[in-house]
Amino acid sequence: MDFLRYIIHNLGFLCLMIPPIFIIILLGLRSKNKLRKIIYFNLSVIPITLLLFELFIFIKQPKNNTIYSGSYHSNETATGEKEFLGYGPKEDSSFSVSLIRKNDKVLVFDALYSFKDGLRTTKNNNTSSNHHISLVGGSHIFGEGLNENQTIAHYLNHFSDNAYNISNYGFNGYGTHQALNVLERKPINNSVVIYYFITDHISRAAGKALWDIKGPCYEFENDSITFKGSFDDNKLIKENKISKLLKTIWRHSHFYKSFFDNQYHEKDIIRTKEMIKKMNRIATKNNTRFILLIRDHKDKNLTKKLNELLYTPLKKSNIEYYYTNEIITDLATNLNDYIIIGDGHPNEKYNKKIAEFLNNKIHQQQND
Repeated sequence: MDFLRYIIHNLGFLCLMIPPIFIIILLGLRSKNKLRKIIYFNLSVIPITLLLFELFIFIKQPKNNTIYSGSYHSNETATGEKEFLGYGPKEDSSFSVSLIRKNDKVLVFDALYSFKDGLRTTKNNNTSSNHHISLVGGSHIFGEGLNENQTIAHYLNHFSDNAYNISNYGFNGYGTHQALNVLERKPINNSVVIYYFITDHISRAAGKALWDIKGPCYEFENDSITFKGSFDDNKLIKENKISKLLKTIWRHSHFYKSFFDNQYHEKDIIRTKEMIKKMNRIATKNNTRFILLIRDHKDKNLTKKLNELLYTPLKKSNIEYYYTNEIITDLATNLNDYIIIGDGHPNEKYNKKIAEFLNNKIHQQQND
């Protein structure tokens, strides 16, 4: 399974280019018309160029075979289809699963995830507390690659002397659309809602994530953000195994990563902005504080675009937000101190600093 995954992700585009090259050249060789021959041979240059580009990058880049194992991996109870949210842990059971990641033979992490009622559990949680905190977002707020005593949720209660009843709605691969959907469907009787945003949430909320075919679809229409059902419900051509395979090959190609990855369309950014604004309105309506955490992008051109279309409008809407690179002042210069090496997700040290900052902000308002 891991070998097949490696072939699809790393060699799929190369393999995909070979048949059209042979077909076009063969048509050119068999054609008796001189003009058609020229056209066919010129057309063959396109897939040949793509193949050579892909091959060059593949040879140039260091090889890294990622292997996942453990009971979380390909586990329908943990990551299977889920109503409204598209996928995620089952809500009618309690269970623990392990996830091990190795890059080649080097161990990157060995983590244990426990779930109850569809949410990741927090061992030091105070379920009797009236100070309820809901965490929404993706793998960063969930705690990918980390044990329960290493997450933001854990350290929020660590620094508050177990003052909070925390619900961690975050999950691997979730985005703004799942965060909004949770706030729309779940009763909000919180003291605080914290949404952890990364820029990739923009494309996820637009339905462009390979793993999120049936996630909640939202569109900004007539000056309001509206739930339209699942992504799959809103597609003219339904996803199938072949289309999903071709999309996977294309998205993992070096050509796509070099020229099309991290290209966020204005419409998608505006959609995300309106979704965050709606989350804030829902929280405010229920006398709940809404805090937005932003993991800013290192691309300066993209940051400028996001400032103009996303961050500045959110500030004008009086949404409380904080950049993680301002909370952790040496994040840019000492990045390896704050990530899981070989994976890139935040590590325990990172989460500890973020949680301490958030706890101080929450207490600061309570004291004011």
